[in-house]
Amino acid sequence: MGLKRNEWSISFQSRIGPGWIEPFTDKELVSLAEKGIERLDVVCPAFVTDNLETLEEMNMQGRETFLKLEENHLITYLV
Repeated sequence: MGLKRNEWSISFQSRIGPGWIEPFTDKELVSLAEKGIERLDVVCPAFVTDNLETLEEMNMQGRETFLKLEENHLITYLV
């Protein structure tokens, strides 16, 4: 995609139980908005059976989290 290292980040969702992989996506969305990021494209690689859950988590919950903080724009992709 030609992005520089400071132009992208990685986070993890669907945490289950203690000790899940971090950083958590919901916290990363808040952090990015607080840093002044106004436009965010989210790419979600997922297993075929996870797509509906991923869509609900990122395109609904994630969108609400990111957009309520500022006048931001969020695009979610499933791949």
